[in-house]
Amino acid sequence: MFDLSVSAMRSTLSLLPSNSRIINDVQLDGTQVSWTLDIHGRSWKYSENDGIASGHRSLIIMEIAGFHARHHARVEPTILLLDEFLDNYVPSWQVQALERLQETAEHAQVAIVSHSPHLLMETPRDWSITMLDERPLSRRESHWSSPLDYEVETGLAPRKAK
Repeated sequence: MFDLSVSAMRSTLSLLPSNSRIINDVQLDGTQVSWTLDIHGRSWKYSENDGIASGHRSLIIMEIAGFHARHHARVEPTILLLDEFLDNYVPSWQVQALERLQETAEHAQVAIVSHSPHLLMETPRDWSITMLDERPLSRRESHWSSPLDYEVETGLAPRKAK
């Protein structure tokens, strides 16, 4: 959820192309938004009527959230909370999204809630990790029903040794 008025959201969207490696163009026509994305050297054009692929929609949301958090962090302490947002990505995309989020959010505090053991293992070394439940993952359980919960946040706190 963004705490933006319509005019502030329009302003944020208009600034995205010059501040994003993924979003190359945003066109606003009334309430309709059209996007041009560059993902791994391939250009994708979408309008809201076309139906945006869910993975690309997630990338757009992360770009907006990271940019908004970075902007806010320049004027006041800011936290960006992603609750299981990355869990729907395949493991390789989780890592790429995490790296991109770290770059995009810049000085904002970022907290991620996840059930993904892979995401836990791939977090940058300067992020602190809090395990909310330390029961081992059974071989029969998928990561979707895993009893593991992780809270990951950016910061300069060193990773605690187990």
